[in-house]
Amino acid sequence: MDYTLEEKKPLYRGFFHLDAYSVRHERFDGGQQHVVREHLERGDAVAILLYDPEEDTVLLIEQFRIGPAVRGDGAWLIEVVAGMVDQGESPEAAAAREAEEEAGYHPYGVRHLGRYYSTLGGSSERIDLYLGLVDRSRPAGRRAVAVVWIMSRRIFAASGCRAGRP
Repeated sequence: MDYTLEEKKPLYRGFFHLDAYSVRHERFDGGQQHVVREHLERGDAVAILLYDPEEDTVLLIEQFRIGPAVRGDGAWLIEVVAGMVDQGESPEAAAAREAEEEAGYHPYGVRHLGRYYSTLGGSSERIDLYLGLVDRSRPAGRRAVAVVWIMSRRIFAASGCRAGRP
């Protein structure tokens, strides 16, 4: 099926870029549709789940997030290490950099788990997800946020799954 990006109109330039696109695309019923869609550009991101296989623990971080704060939800969230891919940087290098900057650990093994779009209805942000192996007893340096170590079996138990089985 074909589509045409007919026009791009810049709406905002700041930390993010917001543009309006005039788009014409085919429909599955054989017709065509013309729409105007806003598009938020923020670049690509990575997330890396840091895991110590010797202790069977995962590292999560806790930090302030503006989105939940604006909604009135808890503004301090526990999450995996994540961040933006810098210009000219590979996603794998960005994941390792974020692990050191945010959590203070240098992964000795990094495995790509997948790639997804977080908000494909309005943004082209693509997120690469990694697993990073670390030795909990050997931090690489200072960390920028609070670190929380959790036994992997607790994660499976909280999700209603047993390790290795859905």
